[in-house]
Amino acid sequence: MKIYTKVVMDLEGHILEEESYEHAGKVAQCKGGQYRSQREAQGTAEKSYQLQLAQQEEERKRLEEMKALDSEKVANAALAAEKELEKKRKGTRSTILTDQASIGEPVVSKKSLYA
Repeated sequence: MKIYTKVVMDLEGHILEEESYEHAGKVAQCKGGQYRSQREAQGTAEKSYQLQLAQQEEERKRLEEMKALDSEKVANAALAAEKELEKKRKGTRSTILTDQASIGEPVVSKKSLYA
């Protein structure tokens, strides 16, 4: 196997000068050396960041659902309170009327407020 130590090319891609030697032994694979660990760390950091974003999105959705449920509970509670108040208001009231035939004697009439 030919191992190049120096190659000089012109702009058109022609080799002007080269230095090389023949190698017959094992060849180590170049995997980035010190930069490999940096790329791995960056990849791990990116995965962690994406995971955090996904968790934040899930939390945001969960909070929106809780807020919607709370709003529904508040609306239901307000509706129940309004119905209870309406029940209290629906009680009867007494009205004193006078009859033409017997002036002076009151006649009590019971009427519903919401009838």
